[in-house]
Amino acid sequence: NPLEAFELCFSDSFLNFKMKECSTTLAHRRIIIPTETILSLVVVESILDMTFEGTSLCEISWDFQGSSPILQVTDYGRCIEDVAHEDKRQLPILISALRQGRVNFRVSSVGGITFQKAKTSRSYREGLYD
Repeated sequence: NPLEAFELCFSDSFLNFKMKECSTTLAHRRIIIPTETILSLVVVESILDMTFEGTSLCEISWDFQGSSPILQVTDYGRCIEDVAHEDKRQLPILISALRQGRVNFRVSSVGGITFQKAKTSRSYREGLYD
């Protein structure tokens, strides 16, 4: 009977997204995510009791396929989707070292988040925060 269970185990669970096309717009600003971007969440260890108290160790990884998300802006008060291309300014958001990577973190029983390590996921390269 599931109602009699003493613990919920989410260890080794994972969620992967591969984005074909993604953007988000807020008034005169837009962020465009590169095609074929991969985002992943892996629950390395997570055991909760029936009151949802416990700890979790998770890993979030990303791969923008060598490209950076792009921030586009236009003049305040104008809608970014309605203006001509020459009226938009744009720039990459991430430096090349952050376009692929991984962040590991622990969630405490009270909801606090502690980052344990953050580095690029490529084994032959050290990250900015190693």
